[in-house]
Amino acid sequence: NPFNRDVGPFLWRPFAAAGTLPSYADEATGARKQTYEDKIQRYKVGARFDVSDTWTANTSYSFQHTHRDYTARMINMPNLANALIGQGGPGGNEWFNPFGSADPRSPFYNASVTANSQELIDWIAPTVPFRTSEQELTVFEVNATGDLYELPAGMAQMAVGYQMRDIQEWNYANPLSAAGIDYNTSIIDTPPTSRNYGSRVQAAYLEFEVPILETLDAQIAVRHENFTTFGLETTTPKVALRWEALPTLAFRASVGESFLAPTPANARPFDPNENCGEIFFGADPITGGVLNGGATCSSGNPNLKPETSDIWNVGFTWEPLDDLSVSLDYQSIEYTDRIRTLGTLDIVAIEFEEMLAAIGSTPGTYDPTPGSATRQAANAWIAAGGTPKASVTREAGSQRVSRVVSQAQNVSTVWVDLFDARANYSFDTSLGNFSATLSATYNTKYEYADGGDVVDALGFQNARTGIVAPVPELKSQLRVGWMRENHNASVTYNYQDEVIFDDAVNNLLTGTPPPADGKVDAWDTVNAQYTYLFDDYFDSDISLSLGVSNLFDKQPQLLPILGGFESRLHAPWGRQFWMSVDWQPRF
Repeated sequence: NPFNRDVGPFLWRPFAAAGTLPSYADEATGARKQTYEDKIQRYKVGARFDVSDTWTANTSYSFQHTHRDYTARMINMPNLANALIGQGGPGGNEWFNPFGSADPRSPFYNASVTANSQELIDWIAPTVPFRTSEQELTVFEVNATGDLYELPAGMAQMAVGYQMRDIQEWNYANPLSAAGIDYNTSIIDTPPTSRNYGSRVQAAYLEFEVPILETLDAQIAVRHENFTTFGLETTTPKVALRWEALPTLAFRASVGESFLAPTPANARPFDPNENCGEIFFGADPITGGVLNGGATCSSGNPNLKPETSDIWNVGFTWEPLDDLSVSLDYQSIEYTDRIRTLGTLDIVAIEFEEMLAAIGSTPGTYDPTPGSATRQAANAWIAAGGTPKASVTREAGSQRVSRVVSQAQNVSTVWVDLFDARANYSFDTSLGNFSATLSATYNTKYEYADGGDVVDALGFQNARTGIVAPVPELKSQLRVGWMRENHNASVTYNYQDEVIFDDAVNNLLTGTPPPADGKVDAWDTVNAQYTYLFDDYFDSDISLSLGVSNLFDKQPQLLPILGGFESRLHAPWGRQFWMSVDWQPRF
């Protein structure tokens, strides 16, 4: 300690961007490299059989297992404490120097005296590999379709089916956090524990296709689902009409409803001390200070309601040539009781809005300065209990945020209007069949309700809200394919539009500047694949596919945010090669 003063740190980072860093740290920035590995196994068996001359049935059973392995880069709290009293390192006899004199830039630096050894640092900040989660999905389905009876305009048909979906999830606690010795885990909070959640859904559906006129058909469908885990039942209808105005032109319209139940993890019991870590950034509008140093926790919400939606659609398909098809649809969706997990900034913003409404102030007139009339009113409101709509805990004296708890909530109504367009053209040559398909989705409206206001989310990153994801105006895909006998190949170009960057700038370590044009760049990738079909191979069909994703190794745009890029729009994986084998026995 070159300053000869006792120090009691309040906010302290043992490692910054200089001095001896953990071996896994980036040399340029000091950032930790987090490594994830996901594995998916999926098995499916099925059968198709004729019930009668006009009825066919299908049944299938599938099982999917996924898991994620994580290589955590952590700080072991007991090791750090021992190193501060000279009992650190593999030999138990090294001191950890937490002061600036450990930085080679310091005038007090002495490589043989004040520097921390690499062995000591790696002992304090170990690599901890563990499995974070597993999921098993089991699906059984059976359905039958066939003719029902003859009508003047044609044969009425019916489909009936049953489906069972069973999901089991395991979330495993970080070993150091579970033991309460992770530097980023509060010692007063409930240690994380490994948890298991399950959900079973049984569904039955009935569909009728009824010819009303020779050129007009109606489809009537109803689906009933029983969410046995949550004690929820729902019945959702759908009605559709199709009119063949010309042999080459058909119009369609439909209206329906949908229903989405909470996931088992989202509906787990509430624990305000669960999954807690440090808040690294953010402004506190009530105090005018920052959120840094507080705790952010996440827990379940057993009071979640299902998410519902109303959907209507109109469109047409036009086939001006035998090998050319063009379709266009307009769709409008209203989501009610949208299930979303709000972020820390969302929750603090909700608390701020509730406070302003309670004291009769506005964002423009509110003064966070201690002693001001509005700040005193805010302090009194907080002391009286605040709002149940936002789980924010504050220190009694300074009103500084000490804890924010996020939960999945039925937070909003969302309105979406969009156009879906698709064009397909194919032609035969002596070299095989060539085809090209162009599809695009163009959003015209994407709005959500927030605190009584309607917010336009279209074309924005929406980084400071958990209600909606980034919403590019345009997403499109062009696929060019070729088939000849047992050969099949395709190249696909994917594109999505740019969005306005609206995240908080956090570039303390990286120094990455905000985008000069204020936008998250458009993202485009090219994928290619080739498939060969081994037919009649031991009385089976075996398809061998080889492919490459992100053919030109497109890298994400660097941004001044946690993680360094917008993971909801851009992918960090670069060029990836893959292979798959599909076996279909004929018996």
